[in-house]
Amino acid sequence: MSKRTAIISTVAVLLTLLCVGAGFLVVDRLDNYARKLCDEGRQLEEEVASERDPWKAKNMYERAVANYEWAGIILRVLQDRGGQASTLNSLGIVHATHGEYSKAVESYNRSLVIKRELGWTWAEGNSLANLGFLHRQFGQYSNSAECLKQSIEKYEGIPSMVMVGRTQCELAITYGYLEEYSKAMECLRKALDVAESLGDTHGQARALYFLSSLHAFLGEYEKAYQYAETYLAIPEKIRREVVGPVDHEESCSFQ
Repeated sequence: MSKRTAIISTVAVLLTLLCVGAGFLVVDRLDNYARKLCDEGRQLEEEVASERDPWKAKNMYERAVANYEWAGIILRVLQDRGGQASTLNSLGIVHATHGEYSKAVESYNRSLVIKRELGWTWAEGNSLANLGFLHRQFGQYSNSAECLKQSIEKYEGIPSMVMVGRTQCELAITYGYLEEYSKAMECLRKALDVAESLGDTHGQARALYFLSSLHAFLGEYEKAYQYAETYLAIPEKIRREVVGPVDHEESCSFQ
């Protein structure tokens, strides 16, 4: 190899390394910018939920949506499929908070498709649960029940029994809206069994609370009282974390 050829080869290698290094730098900066956009979106998301001024809330909502959409574009360019799925899920939450049902459904479904492609069973269960909550929020109870059932199947396949128990409670609430009370009762008993087997005191409190409420709603007061007694034996701090600062001496209605 001549001296001239050796110099050219060396320069070519150096230029290649420089380009690769610059490429990594650009990718790193884009990734950091996408993360910053998502962080700002989450902050706006929290502010939207508590803002009472409708004009300010609308402005915050639009800014949060813009942040997540720009972050999604960057992550798509970077081929970060997991980041895209997470961003779409956050976008769905923002739309749902602002009452944009169809946009929220679209965002959750797009996130769900990516999670299925990646084989993220846990995350897929979470997306299905989010869709279930969303459908119930907007009165689509049959769709809600179907999504929550699919979510439970995903959690059972991992397995993640804590999430199985909690989602069973959510499915019971949806069945209550559908006036399918025997199915609601079955879900709550399964939730209680799961919580007791895991020593999940929060899960037990949640299941007992709704079991007592449902039996009272159906006029089965003796059973309602039995479940209420067990529920009231759980420390008050845990009860408040589960159902909020309500009057625990009274049974709530089950709808």
